[in-house]
Amino acid sequence: MMKKIIKMMAAFSLMLSHLVLPTASAQEGMDIVTTIYPVYYLAKRIAQPDANITMLVPSGGDAHGYEPSTQDVVKIQEADMFIYQSQEMEFFMQAMAPVLEDGEVTVVESVEGLQLLKGSDDHGHDHDHDHDHDHDHDHDHDHDHDHDHDHDHDHDHGHTHEWDPHSWLSPKFYAEQAKVVMEALIAKDPENEAGYRERTEALIEELNELDQHYHEALESLEDRRIVVQHPAFGYLAHEYNLEQIGITGLLTNSDPSAETMAEMIEFIKENNIKAIYVDPAMPTEVSEAIANEAGVEVRPLRTLETISQEESAEGLDYFDLMNENLASLTK
Repeated sequence: MMKKIIKMMAAFSLMLSHLVLPTASAQEGMDIVTTIYPVYYLAKRIAQPDANITMLVPSGGDAHGYEPSTQDVVKIQEADMFIYQSQEMEFFMQAMAPVLEDGEVTVVESVEGLQLLKGSDDHGHDHDHDHDHDHDHDHDHDHDHDHDHDHDHDHDHGHTHEWDPHSWLSPKFYAEQAKVVMEALIAKDPENEAGYRERTEALIEELNELDQHYHEALESLEDRRIVVQHPAFGYLAHEYNLEQIGITGLLTNSDPSAETMAEMIEFIKENNIKAIYVDPAMPTEVSEAIANEAGVEVRPLRTLETISQEESAEGLDYFDLMNENLASLTK
Protein backbone atom coordinates (compact mmCIF):
# COMPACT_ATOMS: atom_id res chain seq x y z
CA MET A 1 0.00 0.00 0.00
CA MET A 2 2.97 2.35 0.66
CA LYS A 3 4.02 2.20 -3.00
CA LYS A 4 0.45 2.79 -4.10
CA ILE A 5 0.12 5.93 -1.97
CA ILE A 6 3.49 7.30 -3.09
CA LYS A 7 2.45 6.84 -6.74
CA MET A 8 -0.85 8.53 -5.98
CA MET A 9 0.98 11.46 -4.39
CA ALA A 10 3.22 11.88 -7.42
CA ALA A 11 0.21 11.85 -9.72
CA PHE A 12 -1.56 14.30 -7.47
CA SER A 13 1.36 16.74 -7.50
CA LEU A 14 1.31 16.75 -11.30
CA MET A 15 -2.47 17.17 -11.38
CA LEU A 16 -2.36 19.99 -8.85
CA SER A 17 -0.19 22.12 -11.10
CA HIS A 18 -3.02 22.14 -13.70
CA LEU A 19 -5.93 22.20 -11.28
CA VAL A 20 -8.20 25.17 -10.71
CA LEU A 21 -9.10 24.76 -7.06
CA PRO A 22 -12.65 25.48 -5.87
CA THR A 23 -13.29 28.73 -4.06
CA ALA A 24 -13.02 28.69 -0.27
CA SER A 25 -16.09 28.14 1.85
CA ALA A 26 -18.34 31.13 2.33
CA GLN A 27 -18.32 30.41 6.06
CA GLU A 28 -15.93 32.43 8.17
CA GLY A 29 -13.09 30.86 10.12
CA MET A 30 -10.42 28.29 9.43
CA ASP A 31 -11.11 25.12 7.48
CA ILE A 32 -9.94 22.11 9.46
CA VAL A 33 -9.83 18.56 8.11
CA THR A 34 -9.65 15.68 10.61
CA THR A 35 -9.31 11.93 10.11
CA ILE A 36 -11.19 9.82 12.68
CA TYR A 37 -13.92 10.57 15.20
CA PRO A 38 -11.77 11.16 18.32
CA VAL A 39 -9.76 13.94 16.66
CA TYR A 40 -12.85 15.28 14.92
CA TYR A 41 -14.56 15.58 18.30
CA LEU A 42 -11.58 17.39 19.83
CA ALA A 43 -11.49 19.87 16.95
CA LYS A 44 -15.24 20.37 17.09
CA ARG A 45 -15.28 21.05 20.83
CA ILE A 46 -12.25 23.35 20.82
CA ALA A 47 -12.34 25.15 17.45
CA GLN A 48 -16.01 25.77 16.77
CA PRO A 49 -17.49 28.31 16.12
CA ASP A 50 -14.18 29.76 14.93
CA ALA A 51 -13.56 27.01 12.35
CA ASN A 52 -15.29 24.66 9.92
CA ILE A 53 -14.57 21.00 10.75
CA THR A 54 -14.78 18.00 8.43
CA MET A 55 -13.89 14.31 8.96
CA LEU A 56 -12.24 12.14 6.29
CA VAL A 57 -12.89 8.58 7.50
CA PRO A 58 -16.61 7.90 7.04
CA SER A 59 -18.97 6.36 9.58
CA GLY A 60 -18.11 2.69 9.90
CA GLY A 61 -14.74 3.21 8.21
CA ASP A 62 -11.47 1.62 9.32
CA ALA A 63 -8.76 4.18 10.05
CA HIS A 64 -6.04 1.54 9.79
CA GLY A 65 -6.98 0.48 6.29
CA TYR A 66 -8.25 3.82 5.02
CA GLU A 67 -6.62 5.12 1.85
CA PRO A 68 -7.24 8.76 0.92
CA SER A 69 -8.67 9.46 -2.50
CA THR A 70 -7.35 12.20 -4.78
CA GLN A 71 -10.30 14.32 -3.66
CA ASP A 72 -9.29 13.75 -0.03
CA VAL A 73 -5.76 14.93 -0.76
CA VAL A 74 -7.12 18.05 -2.46
CA LYS A 75 -9.34 18.72 0.55
CA ILE A 76 -6.36 18.41 2.91
CA GLN A 77 -4.12 20.61 0.76
CA GLU A 78 -6.80 23.32 0.61
CA ALA A 79 -7.42 23.28 4.38
CA ASP A 80 -5.83 25.62 6.89
CA MET A 81 -5.16 22.74 9.28
CA PHE A 82 -5.12 18.95 9.12
CA ILE A 83 -5.40 17.04 12.41
CA TYR A 84 -4.82 13.29 12.73
CA GLN A 85 -4.38 10.87 15.63
CA SER A 86 -0.96 9.34 14.92
CA GLN A 87 0.94 7.41 12.30
CA GLU A 88 0.23 4.32 14.41
CA MET A 89 -3.48 4.81 13.67
CA GLU A 90 -3.61 6.42 10.22
CA PHE A 91 -0.99 4.36 8.40
CA PHE A 92 -1.39 6.39 5.21
CA MET A 93 0.24 9.34 6.97
CA GLN A 94 3.64 7.70 6.70
CA ALA A 95 3.54 8.35 2.95
CA MET A 96 1.47 11.52 3.00
CA ALA A 97 3.34 13.45 5.72
CA PRO A 98 6.43 14.29 3.58
CA VAL A 99 4.16 15.57 0.80
CA LEU A 100 2.16 17.77 3.14
CA GLU A 101 5.35 19.30 4.57
CA ASP A 102 5.83 21.12 1.26
CA GLY A 103 2.37 22.67 1.34
CA GLU A 104 0.75 25.49 3.30
CA VAL A 105 -1.59 23.34 5.42
CA THR A 106 -0.64 23.08 9.11
CA VAL A 107 -0.37 19.38 10.04
CA VAL A 108 -1.09 18.43 13.65
CA GLU A 109 -0.53 15.02 15.23
CA SER A 110 -2.83 15.01 18.27
CA VAL A 111 -0.46 12.93 20.42
CA GLU A 112 2.67 14.91 19.55
CA GLY A 113 5.01 14.90 22.55
CA LEU A 114 2.88 12.51 24.63
CA GLN A 115 3.99 9.14 25.99
CA LEU A 116 2.06 6.32 24.31
CA LEU A 117 1.73 2.79 25.63
CA LYS A 118 3.63 -0.01 23.97
CA GLY A 119 1.56 -1.86 21.39
CA SER A 120 1.37 -5.48 20.40
CA ASP A 121 -0.35 -7.54 17.72
CA ASP A 122 0.20 -10.81 19.56
CA HIS A 123 -2.92 -12.94 19.98
CA GLY A 124 -3.77 -14.73 23.18
CA HIS A 125 -4.47 -14.04 26.81
CA ASP A 126 -1.01 -13.24 28.07
CA HIS A 127 0.21 -10.35 25.94
CA ASP A 128 -1.29 -7.46 27.85
CA HIS A 129 -0.81 -8.38 31.48
CA ASP A 130 2.23 -6.28 32.25
CA HIS A 131 0.79 -2.81 32.77
CA ASP A 132 2.61 -0.68 35.30
CA HIS A 133 -0.25 0.91 37.20
CA ASP A 134 2.08 3.19 39.12
CA HIS A 135 2.97 5.23 36.04
CA ASP A 136 2.98 9.02 36.22
CA HIS A 137 -0.20 10.36 34.63
CA ASP A 138 1.15 13.89 34.36
CA HIS A 139 2.32 13.59 30.78
CA ASP A 140 5.26 15.85 30.06
CA HIS A 141 5.02 17.70 26.77
CA ASP A 142 8.69 18.58 26.94
CA HIS A 143 10.16 15.11 27.02
CA ASP A 144 11.53 13.40 23.95
CA HIS A 145 8.92 12.19 21.50
CA ASP A 146 8.89 8.64 22.81
CA HIS A 147 6.65 7.20 20.11
CA ASP A 148 9.24 8.03 17.45
CA HIS A 149 7.88 7.27 13.99
CA ASP A 150 11.26 6.44 12.47
CA HIS A 151 10.27 2.79 12.67
CA ASP A 152 8.97 1.54 9.32
CA HIS A 153 5.76 -0.34 8.67
CA ASP A 154 5.74 -2.54 5.61
CA HIS A 155 2.60 -1.51 3.79
CA ASP A 156 2.87 -4.36 1.34
CA HIS A 157 3.12 -7.09 3.95
CA GLY A 158 0.87 -5.86 6.79
CA HIS A 159 1.18 -3.56 9.75
CA THR A 160 2.11 -3.92 13.38
CA HIS A 161 1.69 -1.45 16.21
CA GLU A 162 4.87 -0.52 18.04
CA TRP A 163 2.76 1.93 20.05
CA ASP A 164 -0.91 1.56 20.97
CA PRO A 165 -2.75 4.43 19.21
CA HIS A 166 -6.11 4.19 21.04
CA SER A 167 -5.23 6.81 23.64
CA TRP A 168 -8.61 8.59 23.67
CA LEU A 169 -10.13 5.69 25.65
CA SER A 170 -8.46 7.18 28.72
CA PRO A 171 -10.29 10.46 29.46
CA LYS A 172 -7.21 11.68 31.29
CA PHE A 173 -4.96 11.07 28.30
CA TYR A 174 -7.57 12.50 25.96
CA ALA A 175 -7.41 15.71 27.98
CA GLU A 176 -3.70 15.90 27.17
CA GLN A 177 -4.51 15.54 23.47
CA ALA A 178 -6.96 18.41 23.82
CA LYS A 179 -4.09 20.61 25.02
CA VAL A 180 -2.00 19.64 21.98
CA VAL A 181 -4.83 20.59 19.63
CA MET A 182 -5.48 23.84 21.52
CA GLU A 183 -1.84 24.94 21.30
CA ALA A 184 -1.79 24.21 17.56
CA LEU A 185 -4.96 26.26 17.04
CA ILE A 186 -3.59 29.18 19.03
CA ALA A 187 -0.33 29.13 17.07
CA LYS A 188 -2.28 29.17 13.81
CA ASP A 189 -5.00 31.60 14.85
CA PRO A 190 -3.82 33.72 17.82
CA GLU A 191 -6.70 36.19 17.44
CA ASN A 192 -9.10 33.56 18.77
CA GLU A 193 -6.85 32.34 21.60
CA ALA A 194 -9.31 33.24 24.36
CA GLY A 195 -12.07 31.14 22.81
CA TYR A 196 -9.81 28.16 22.22
CA ARG A 197 -8.56 28.25 25.81
CA GLU A 198 -12.03 28.66 27.30
CA ARG A 199 -13.50 25.77 25.34
CA THR A 200 -10.50 23.53 26.07
CA GLU A 201 -10.77 24.21 29.79
CA ALA A 202 -14.48 23.32 29.69
CA LEU A 203 -13.75 20.09 27.80
CA ILE A 204 -10.95 19.09 30.19
CA GLU A 205 -13.23 19.70 33.17
CA GLU A 206 -15.80 17.32 31.65
CA LEU A 207 -13.08 14.74 30.92
CA ASN A 208 -11.83 14.95 34.52
CA GLU A 209 -15.37 14.35 35.76
CA LEU A 210 -15.72 11.35 33.44
CA ASP A 211 -12.38 10.01 34.67
CA GLN A 212 -13.54 10.32 38.27
CA HIS A 213 -16.81 8.58 37.41
CA TYR A 214 -14.86 5.69 35.87
CA HIS A 215 -12.60 5.39 38.91
CA GLU A 216 -15.55 5.31 41.31
CA ALA A 217 -17.57 2.84 39.26
CA LEU A 218 -14.71 0.43 38.51
CA GLU A 219 -12.98 0.57 41.90
CA SER A 220 -15.11 -2.20 43.42
CA LEU A 221 -15.15 -4.43 40.33
CA GLU A 222 -14.30 -7.94 41.57
CA ASP A 223 -13.16 -9.52 38.31
CA ARG A 224 -10.84 -7.00 36.69
CA ARG A 225 -10.28 -9.05 33.55
CA ILE A 226 -11.97 -7.98 30.32
CA VAL A 227 -11.90 -10.32 27.33
CA VAL A 228 -12.16 -8.20 24.19
CA GLN A 229 -12.25 -9.03 20.52
CA HIS A 230 -10.13 -6.02 19.53
CA PRO A 231 -7.54 -5.13 22.22
CA ALA A 232 -7.92 -1.39 21.77
CA PHE A 233 -8.52 -0.80 25.48
CA GLY A 234 -4.96 -0.71 26.76
CA TYR A 235 -5.26 2.89 27.97
CA LEU A 236 -8.55 2.18 29.72
CA ALA A 237 -7.06 -0.92 31.35
CA HIS A 238 -3.89 0.94 32.28
CA GLU A 239 -5.76 3.85 33.86
CA TYR A 240 -8.29 1.83 35.85
CA ASN A 241 -6.23 -1.21 36.84
CA LEU A 242 -8.00 -3.65 34.55
CA GLU A 243 -6.53 -6.60 32.67
CA GLN A 244 -7.23 -6.60 28.94
CA ILE A 245 -7.27 -10.03 27.29
CA GLY A 246 -7.41 -9.81 23.51
CA ILE A 247 -8.78 -12.39 21.10
CA THR A 248 -7.30 -10.68 18.03
CA GLY A 249 -4.41 -8.27 17.57
CA LEU A 250 -4.51 -4.48 17.63
CA LEU A 251 -5.31 -4.40 13.93
CA THR A 252 -9.03 -4.51 13.24
CA ASN A 253 -8.62 -6.79 10.22
CA SER A 254 -6.69 -9.54 12.02
CA ASP A 255 -8.37 -12.83 12.90
CA PRO A 256 -7.21 -15.46 15.39
CA SER A 257 -6.17 -18.93 14.32
CA ALA A 258 -8.30 -21.97 15.14
CA GLU A 259 -5.74 -22.88 17.81
CA THR A 260 -6.04 -19.43 19.40
CA MET A 261 -9.83 -19.67 19.39
CA ALA A 262 -9.69 -23.06 21.08
CA GLU A 263 -7.28 -21.73 23.70
CA MET A 264 -9.53 -18.73 24.34
CA ILE A 265 -12.59 -20.93 24.79
CA GLU A 266 -10.68 -23.05 27.30
CA PHE A 267 -9.39 -19.96 29.11
CA ILE A 268 -12.89 -18.46 29.40
CA LYS A 269 -14.33 -21.68 30.79
CA GLU A 270 -11.50 -22.33 33.25
CA ASN A 271 -11.48 -18.76 34.58
CA ASN A 272 -15.25 -18.29 34.84
CA ILE A 273 -15.24 -15.29 32.48
CA LYS A 274 -18.75 -13.86 32.17
CA ALA A 275 -18.62 -12.00 28.86
CA ILE A 276 -16.71 -11.12 25.71
CA TYR A 277 -16.68 -7.43 24.82
CA VAL A 278 -17.01 -6.40 21.19
CA ASP A 279 -17.37 -3.18 19.26
CA PRO A 280 -20.71 -3.40 17.40
CA ALA A 281 -19.21 -1.20 14.67
CA MET A 282 -16.83 -4.05 13.76
CA PRO A 283 -17.43 -7.63 12.59
CA THR A 284 -18.30 -9.75 15.63
CA GLU A 285 -18.63 -13.25 14.15
CA VAL A 286 -15.42 -14.56 15.75
CA SER A 287 -16.35 -13.39 19.23
CA GLU A 288 -19.91 -14.64 18.87
CA ALA A 289 -18.62 -18.09 17.88
CA ILE A 290 -16.26 -18.21 20.86
CA ALA A 291 -18.95 -16.91 23.24
CA ASN A 292 -21.45 -19.48 22.00
CA GLU A 293 -18.98 -22.32 22.48
CA ALA A 294 -17.87 -21.05 25.90
CA GLY A 295 -21.41 -20.32 27.08
CA VAL A 296 -20.93 -16.61 27.85
CA GLU A 297 -22.66 -13.46 26.67
CA VAL A 298 -21.41 -10.84 24.22
CA ARG A 299 -21.45 -7.25 25.48
CA PRO A 300 -20.79 -4.00 23.60
CA LEU A 301 -17.64 -1.99 24.26
CA ARG A 302 -16.98 0.77 21.77
CA THR A 303 -13.52 1.73 20.55
CA LEU A 304 -14.98 5.06 19.36
CA GLU A 305 -12.76 5.00 16.27
CA THR A 306 -16.00 5.75 14.44
CA ILE A 307 -19.62 6.44 15.23
CA SER A 308 -22.59 5.56 13.06
CA GLN A 309 -24.66 8.03 11.10
CA GLU A 310 -27.62 7.11 13.28
CA GLU A 311 -25.70 7.91 16.47
CA SER A 312 -24.53 11.20 15.03
CA ALA A 313 -28.09 12.08 14.00
CA GLU A 314 -29.26 11.33 17.54
CA GLY A 315 -26.68 13.76 18.88
CA LEU A 316 -24.64 11.08 20.65
CA ASP A 317 -21.01 11.97 21.25
CA TYR A 318 -17.80 10.83 22.95
CA PHE A 319 -19.21 11.24 26.45
CA ASP A 320 -22.42 9.35 25.69
CA LEU A 321 -20.53 6.40 24.24
CA MET A 322 -17.93 6.37 27.02
CA ASN A 323 -20.74 6.26 29.57
CA GLU A 324 -22.33 3.39 27.64
CA ASN A 325 -18.98 1.60 27.82
CA LEU A 326 -18.86 2.08 31.59
CA ALA A 327 -22.39 0.70 31.96
CA SER A 328 -21.38 -2.36 29.96
CA LEU A 329 -18.25 -2.93 32.06
CA THR A 330 -20.16 -2.70 35.33
CA LYS A 331 -23.19 -4.73 34.24
